[in-house]
Amino acid sequence: MFCSHSVKANIIGSMNDTLVVLDRDTRISSVNKATCELLGYEADELIGRDMHKILPMEETFFGEAGFRRVLAGEKIVNLEIDYLAKDDTSVPMLFSAAVLKDKEGVVGIARDITERRKAEEALRQSEKELRFLSAQLLTAQEKERRRLSVELHDELGQSLMVLKLKVRGIQRSWGAEAGLKNECDAVIGYINEVTENVRRLSRDLSPSILLKEDADTELFAAIEKIRDNGCYISPLLSGEFAFDLVQASNKGEMSSLSDPLTTREREVLKLIAEGISNKEIADLLFISIRTVENHRANIMRKLNIKQTANLVKYALNKGYIMSTK
Repeated sequence: MFCSHSVKANIIGSMNDTLVVLDRDTRISSVNKATCELLGYEADELIGRDMHKILPMEETFFGEAGFRRVLAGEKIVNLEIDYLAKDDTSVPMLFSAAVLKDKEGVVGIARDITERRKAEEALRQSEKELRFLSAQLLTAQEKERRRLSVELHDELGQSLMVLKLKVRGIQRSWGAEAGLKNECDAVIGYINEVTENVRRLSRDLSPSILLKEDADTELFAAIEKIRDNGCYISPLLSGEFAFDLVQASNKGEMSSLSDPLTTREREVLKLIAEGISNKEIADLLFISIRTVENHRANIMRKLNIKQTANLVKYALNKGYIMSTK
């Protein structure tokens, strides 16, 4: 069954897709109405012109070699390329091409995919914004978790430590009364349980934190703590609570100008003077026992003190602890 030339012309003219026919010399021999309307040309402006009139030279897939392959029978199907409009703008197209039956040329059919490209770009932008918002949300959540963790550790943890020290002070003052001693032991045991719960909650809320300002000894302590499946929080985040609390509770004033000790060493000294063991000091200050021992050695070296009793006297003289007499 054969169609008349007029029928073929009507079909081609009514196509929504662009149609371009090229002769064997890559010149445009025919275009349909959709091609002219899309690219802004009149038909006679394209007929007889080289295919690169509408196909940019950089589209090398359909250069001389590519055209010859199609002319030899190879097909191009749904390839994304750009057509060049009369106003020099690029129009994204989905292009297919095949040789004519008489092999005297090539026919190319292409569909404008501008809207699809816009939709794809909008989708990419939306995904980018979504990723950004998700990252912001995760960052905000992590900051809030960390804030809660530090607040829990600093506020409640410090209060528990002070309470424990006060109970120990009462226990030492009234140590001869067995009943009171047992009560104090029970209270200290309960405080230890609550402290451990606070520590666990703080660890669950926030990952281990080590600030870059921390000394090498703190870095080693952090490594040891994490190696033992523990949680390490920088002493800088904990604050200088022990020393500050003692200062606030003292009636007299002390001079720190002549004190050769660091803030952390003063914290350790105070706890030593309170009769706290190295292990308990390590737990209270969230450092390793080895770090406590290093601080203890540094304190004794700086103060030129050989015995623990003299450390207690020094702490009393400086006002780090109050006399129980």
